[in-house]
Amino acid sequence: MKDPRIDLFDAGYKDLVSVAPPGAPISKGRTTLKGDDLGKRPAKQGNTGWYGYNWLHSTPSRDEVQAWVSWGANVGLRGTNFPAVDIDVLDPDTSRAITKLALETLGPAPCRVGRAPKALLVYRLEGEPFKRAAVKLPCGGLVEVLGDQRQYLVYGTHPSGAEYRWTGSNLWDVAPERLAPLSQEQVTGFLSLVAERFGGEVVGRLVSVGEIPEQEELHAPSMDALAACVNAIPNEFDERDEYIAVGMAIKAAGQEDEEEAYGLFLDWASRWEGGHNEPE
Repeated sequence: MKDPRIDLFDAGYKDLVSVAPPGAPISKGRTTLKGDDLGKRPAKQGNTGWYGYNWLHSTPSRDEVQAWVSWGANVGLRGTNFPAVDIDVLDPDTSRAITKLALETLGPAPCRVGRAPKALLVYRLEGEPFKRAAVKLPCGGLVEVLGDQRQYLVYGTHPSGAEYRWTGSNLWDVAPERLAPLSQEQVTGFLSLVAERFGGEVVGRLVSVGEIPEQEELHAPSMDALAACVNAIPNEFDERDEYIAVGMAIKAAGQEDEEEAYGLFLDWASRWEGGHNEPE
């Protein structure tokens, strides 16, 4: 009898990711995997436990997915070619209303539920890949579109202990080409509509992955000029993606002296206006 993880691969979902299941032992070797990551962070099983791996640039074979089955791994799907709308809202009425709006606006989609009433809708990419953007709601919830450099669980156990399930059709019973297409323009319109109807603000930017400038164009004229620029940037970012983007920009501009550039980033990070950041 086949396993849904194998069914996903056979159905055409090749961009699968191995994820450490809840309660898994963490490798005794060098790894950044932590207890809170179990059940949601990409990882593989080693001789002494689970460890993180370069899932962004790793496409598994069928035999590898079969190994994941033997490990009892959760399985995720990369969002580059299969963007998803993640409705991370605990108020049942609001979650249902936003799910209905997404289905009406973006088209029908397989719906995954982990911790109800939260829901996630899966689509296929149309046009250029895009990154993540979201709407922060006044109720504390988040409506997030997961695209390039993101993954989401499609099979396994939620950290709460509940099994992920699909309402309507299981994802592995739907061929990828039958998924409704989703473009950057549609996502922009949908998130604006969510912000308009439910309050909140759009955060993040759906920059096309193809918009990558030549690295030489990013060099600062001098390290002194870069230091002055970084010192003028207030650190008021709340989003991880925005934080990382600043770090990447400083690194690209400071190619003349990466060690000094890293120091500038650490100094900027220490000036976060939202509280205190541990150096780690």
